[in-house]
Amino acid sequence: MALTKAFTDAVLSGDKLGTKIMIKDILIIDPSLKDYNEMIKFAEENMPNLYDSHDGEMLKDSSAEWTEDYLNEQMVILIGNFSKERLELLKKMVQKLYYKPEEKVVVRNQHYQEATPEWSSKKKVGTALAVVGGVTAVAGFVTTNMLAIGGGLGVAAVGVVLVVTDKE
Repeated sequence: MALTKAFTDAVLSGDKLGTKIMIKDILIIDPSLKDYNEMIKFAEENMPNLYDSHDGEMLKDSSAEWTEDYLNEQMVILIGNFSKERLELLKKMVQKLYYKPEEKVVVRNQHYQEATPEWSSKKKVGTALAVVGGVTAVAGFVTTNMLAIGGGLGVAAVGVVLVVTDKE
C-alpha cells in the first residue's frame, strides 16, 4: 500500500532527495511503521547508495529527552544526513510520541484486536506535518526539485487541516 507510483518512480530513477523526503514523511503519517518498513525495504533493494554515513552527532537515546521540537529538528537534519542511526532514532521517537499500540477489547469472553491506532492528538500530528512539510518545500525550492516542493506543500496542507479541525 505504501509503494505509490511516485515513490517507486523516485527510487527506480535514482532520485535520492525525493526518496529521502517520502521516507521521512511516512514516519509521521504512519507511526505504526508498517508503510515505512515496506518503503525502506524497497528503497534498500533498489538504491544501493541510499544511506549516508552518520555525521557523528550525539543523538539523544533517552526517551525522556524526546520532544516534538527535537523530532522536528532531527527530521530536518535527516535530509542532509540520511543515516541508519538517525532513522532508527526517528522510528523510536514517532512510535513514542504519536503511536499507541493496539488495545485488546473483550466482548462476550472473546478477544478482539482494535485495528485503529490512537493518535495522541490531531493537533500534535498536524503541527509536526505542517513543520516537516514546510521544511521539505523549502528544501525543494533550494534544490529546484518539483517533487519536493509539491510533496512538502501537500504534507504541510494536511498538517494545517488537522490543526484547524482539531476539536480538543
